Amino acid sequence: YVMMTGDTPQQETTSDTTAAPVEQIAETVGAASETQDPTGAQIQDNQAAEQPPVEQAQQQEPDVIPAEPATGDTATASDAGVQQAEIAATPEPAAATAANIAETQIAFGHWDVDIPFSTARRRVPTGTVIAVTGVDPALDTKVIGEWVARGAVIYTLNGSPIPDDATLATQVLANLKVDPDGYTRVAARYRPLGQTRPENGLLALPVVRMFGLTNGYSLTTRNTGDAGWQTVVTGLPDTGADGLQIGDVLLREAQTEMNIDGIESLDAVLAALVSQDKPQAQLTVLRNGAETAAVMQLAQE
Repeated sequence: YVMMTGDTPQQETTSDTTAAPVEQIAETVGAASETQDPTGAQIQDNQAAEQPPVEQAQQQEPDVIPAEPATGDTATASDAGVQQAEIAATPEPAAATAANIAETQIAFGHWDVDIPFSTARRRVPTGTVIAVTGVDPALDTKVIGEWVARGAVIYTLNGSPIPDDATLATQVLANLKVDPDGYTRVAARYRPLGQTRPENGLLALPVVRMFGLTNGYSLTTRNTGDAGWQTVVTGLPDTGADGLQIGDVLLREAQTEMNIDGIESLDAVLAALVSQDKPQAQLTVLRNGAETAAVMQLAQE
């Protein structure tokens, strides 16, 4: 018979029951023939011991039949335990934590102006001037200045003469002040084409903020008129982007519930995420005319 775990009391009873018939058979054989070979008697004794009574054999069968399945179940349970142990031992990927989020998320930034007309520096007896050499016929000059036309000559900006080595944009940005409509305005002293006397007027140019993030993204912020200030993705990290694409317009961030609708709105959003130990920005962006969700990982130290 096969020894089963937990069947010890039943096994002891079976052993006692088997011993009694064996002794009776041995005594009967000895009385029938005293001259029988002791070896033969021993064989009969062994045979009698190997043939248990019918009731005993029937009682033992339930113990023997489950033996093979029990081995399979035990192996299966053992394999499952090993698999569970392996899964438990497998390390999970380390998530970004507050300990390694970079404190500074803005890598660089600078201002620029869009000049919707072409210019050239020229030398005159009184110094250097900027000549307007071309204007797009479709340009509405009501905002930038109705005096801006081909042939006009600029002598000074905000009362300062034109430097020999400075561009128009450089001089405009020297004392930058951005108005709510996204334009910067400077006082210009100019002479229209065909006139001999200089005049004074305002020159308004749209301002653009260009900046890069520590994680490798490049962006620009500009005022687009009715839509207000918009921050647009213009460059992706060299290592590949996660959820943003070039041309995406950033609208808002979900965790901070902050809108990105100002000149430095994204700066404020990133600072808030760092202070809240958030490893990523969950953004809503405008892509191909439809709003969609995009995730941007913050830079790590």
